[in-house]
Amino acid sequence: MKESIRKRIFKRDHGICWHCGTDENVTIHHRTNRGMGGSKNLDMPSNLVVMCSEFNFLMEADLAAFRLAKKRGWKVSKYQRAAEIEIENHEGRTFLLDDMFRRWEKIGNREDGGSPTQE
Repeated sequence: MKESIRKRIFKRDHGICWHCGTDENVTIHHRTNRGMGGSKNLDMPSNLVVMCSEFNFLMEADLAAFRLAKKRGWKVSKYQRAAEIEIENHEGRTFLLDDMFRRWEKIGNREDGGSPTQE
């Protein structure tokens, strides 16, 4: 992944883990797995989030963590488009991510708060 993409993902996510909110020992996580040497087409901003290294590992090693990740949108099936799957942050707030490095908060029945969040 290009360093410029990595920096923009950290900026969009404020450098904190979607799972727990820490800013320590975090990494970029692919919501849809790339696989070993997989396609760089999955390096789209909607498919990339900041995740703590501990939970990033757990999602692949522990069934309960995997199920939680699927429920919260941190893991996305290869048959789905990440940009269309809601993702929940550590505070329980729900967002949609786009491929322009923006996140749109879901408020009530609206799909966004009128503009991308730039907290």
